[in-house]
Amino acid sequence: MVVNVADLVEQNLLRASLLRHRGVELILFGKADGREALLEVARYGSAFPDEPDWWAALGGAHMVERKRRFDVYGQPWELHARSREPASLHAGSIALLVLGLAFTLALTSYVQASVSRRRRVEQLVDLRTADLRRASDSMRLYFRAIESSANAVILVDARGEGYPIEYVNPAFERMRGYRADELAGKPIEDLIDGLREQAAVYELQNSMRQEREGHALLRLRRKDGSELFAEVYVAPVLGERGQVEHFVITEYDVTTTKQYEAQLEHRARYDTLTGLPNRVLLGDRIERAIAYAREHGQALWVVALDLDQFKYVNDSLGHPAGDRLLKQAGQRICTAVGPADTAARTGGDEFVLLLVDRAGADQAAATVADVLHAVAQPFEEHGQRIHVGCSAGIASFPADGDDAETLVKHAEIAMYGAKEAGRNTFRFYLPGMNERVQDRLALAEALRDALDAGQFELHYQPQLALASGQVAGMEALIRWRHPQLGMMRPDRFIAVAEDTGLIVPIGAWVLRCACQQAAAWQRAGHGPLRVAVNLSSHQFQEAGLVGLIRAVLGETGLQARCLELEITESLVMDDVEQAIATMRELKEMGVQLAIDDFGTGYSSLAYLKRFPVDVLKIDRSFVHDIETDAGSAAMVAAIVSLSHDLGMRVIAEGVETAPQREFLRERGCDEIQGYLFSRPLPASGFERLLQELAMGA
Repeated sequence: MVVNVADLVEQNLLRASLLRHRGVELILFGKADGREALLEVARYGSAFPDEPDWWAALGGAHMVERKRRFDVYGQPWELHARSREPASLHAGSIALLVLGLAFTLALTSYVQASVSRRRRVEQLVDLRTADLRRASDSMRLYFRAIESSANAVILVDARGEGYPIEYVNPAFERMRGYRADELAGKPIEDLIDGLREQAAVYELQNSMRQEREGHALLRLRRKDGSELFAEVYVAPVLGERGQVEHFVITEYDVTTTKQYEAQLEHRARYDTLTGLPNRVLLGDRIERAIAYAREHGQALWVVALDLDQFKYVNDSLGHPAGDRLLKQAGQRICTAVGPADTAARTGGDEFVLLLVDRAGADQAAATVADVLHAVAQPFEEHGQRIHVGCSAGIASFPADGDDAETLVKHAEIAMYGAKEAGRNTFRFYLPGMNERVQDRLALAEALRDALDAGQFELHYQPQLALASGQVAGMEALIRWRHPQLGMMRPDRFIAVAEDTGLIVPIGAWVLRCACQQAAAWQRAGHGPLRVAVNLSSHQFQEAGLVGLIRAVLGETGLQARCLELEITESLVMDDVEQAIATMRELKEMGVQLAIDDFGTGYSSLAYLKRFPVDVLKIDRSFVHDIETDAGSAAMVAAIVSLSHDLGMRVIAEGVETAPQREFLRERGCDEIQGYLFSRPLPASGFERLLQELAMGA
């Protein structure tokens, strides 16, 4: 029979209710496999099922163990019982331990709180120290900023008598010339002495009495007595209790600004070149003079002046020389008029006079005659004597107008009448003069439509080679077939075209038409005729001139050597270097260049040899007198000789008699042009001339 001792023991223990006790552990030991030692066979319950070991050790609990030996069928068995003595047996120890732990915790909390409080205090101290350091740094920065400020800063005590000065920055020392120690403790009133005539000073004083901000523009004085202008600002400075304890005064030096404003004001009313009143100030003075004259029943005169031929001075000698001449002319005009009169420059070479305190028109005319005589005296420019005339127009109040604008307008109309009368004279305004001005305006308006309407045409004047007697070329001359006025010569409208700027498109038309016609005659078998075209100053200064000529030659098929461009000597003298550059570009294309009206301007022979010119044209004024005037004859002979020495051809204009032709032939002149051979002809007439010459040959 097999007996399971473990099960048997467990059943007996259950019947005895020994397995129900918690905290009791039973262990069964027995022999097995013939071994001598007892081995654990089964374990029932637990000696400490609910308590952790650390708690048992903390409470002082200890183990109680009992053994019992018995035999089963001759086999030895042992039952061990173990149990832990509960911790409650050491309650006093536990209580002491708990109290110790509580004290330790309390002490730890106190220490921790103390450490935390100390740390908070240290952090607060660090923050306050950082704040103080930043405040100190800021104060030093603010002080350095005030010390470095370009504007003067003054700090005064608001509670002291007279507002004593406590501090001034270096900018104040530089601006006003005082040292800081000179002003320390002195009342601010000391700096105001001598300035009380300025109303703005009282504004600043009132602002300080009323403890408010203030501002004023003052004319101050430096320590050395010199004056300066400053924008002065006053602001109260509050103390800890909110009361005004100081005032800070800031001074901004605006002397340069005030001087600039004064200059602008002067420039707005005075001419910068001559220093004379300009149109604005002139109008104001005329209106004031009219009001006075109307009140007292008097008359006054407005005179418009224009320098004659001044443009030629500018063109030939340059604008700097022209400016110097204008300044001298202004001085002469001022000298010729009375102290109560006004001489103004209104633009360019135009001046206007206001004459007052005259008994009548005769006295006004006498003053104008004195002005014209003064201006007519020769001007000196680098050893060269320059003669410039003056034309004047006179309008009177109240006969010719009752306001400044009308009087100036009528005086200018009369001045244009003086120019038409031969220049260097004066004319009083007459109502009929308005008609001529209106005619000029109408001419300008009609000129704008003439190009589009095809009213222009070219006439050609032949140029005859003296050596062969053949036509070497022709000069293209424009004519205007006006629908109402008929055929008009260029001297009737070219000046208007230049004034309106229409000369540029008109000149381009002349260039294209002349090249087309010359090319057509060459194709018709009339030989390599050369066509000469005049260039105005406006055309010559155009940036696209070279490109235009290149395009026209390409369009028309005319060879560049068959085109001759005529320019006046005064034209190239305006900007010599630019003129030479333009002329060289044209020469590189193969175009011929001619100086027209040579001898009438102010050209320099030193420049002449630099110009890449092929032809010099002698002005008709010299040719006209070569039979009777030895000087003109000598001048013509010299020009011919000079031209040949410089490798240039010579063409004489205005040849009208056979003796003139023979004189020029004897002197070696290359070609002539004038009524002796032919006047300018329309294209059809010129072609017939060529055919007749060809048949005669």
